[in-house]
Amino acid sequence: MLWECDHELGRRADEWLKQPSPDAPRCHPEPRTARSPIEVELDELATAIPNDFDWSGWNNVGLAFYAASQGSEAGFVAFDDFSAKSSKYDPHETQVRWENYRRSPPSRIGKGTLLHLARQAGWRPGGSHGRAA
Repeated sequence: MLWECDHELGRRADEWLKQPSPDAPRCHPEPRTARSPIEVELDELATAIPNDFDWSGWNNVGLAFYAASQGSEAGFVAFDDFSAKSSKYDPHETQVRWENYRRSPPSRIGKGTLLHLARQAGWRPGGSHGRAA
């Protein structure tokens, strides 16, 4: 709550508590070689899917990342990476949205949605990433 009132004071409190601030860059919890294939795939999907959605579309992508990762930290990192591609990116709002998914986990959206969106953008498993030329 301190962060919401005063970002600088909140950042100092987080440093004192040895916790990352809501606006601190996210880093992957483990090296790529130590991560599961699904975690690596989530990162690839986050890279491939363009973030040109309105709030509702962005939220749906977040729900899909949550379901595909079963709410894991690696899933959050992928969602955060995806979110950061928007000029409207707010790390705090991204974290709050992710935590909100825990209260009502998605059941009708998941990895299939992410695969569909990535393929629309030109992504192929084990191949190219991003938009097709």
